[in-house]
Amino acid sequence: MITLLELLKDDPELYVRRSVVNNLNDLGKDHPQLIAELATNWLKGADTNRQWVVKHALRSAIKRGDKGALTALG
Repeated sequence: MITLLELLKDDPELYVRRSVVNNLNDLGKDHPQLIAELATNWLKGADTNRQWVVKHALRSAIKRGDKGALTALG
């Protein structure tokens, strides 16, 4: 699934990026460290659209106070 999300994270269509966000958010509930690492990598050289994707994908992790998610966002 991560491979597919990697391909779609910068899609020009908002509904596709929202789908990426929702999939990552769900995945992060069971694998928070994986999502934190992915977010850190995706934020390198990220434009505003990808920054939005990462921030919203981490929304549940941030609410839980997940250290990896908070570190990824700085």
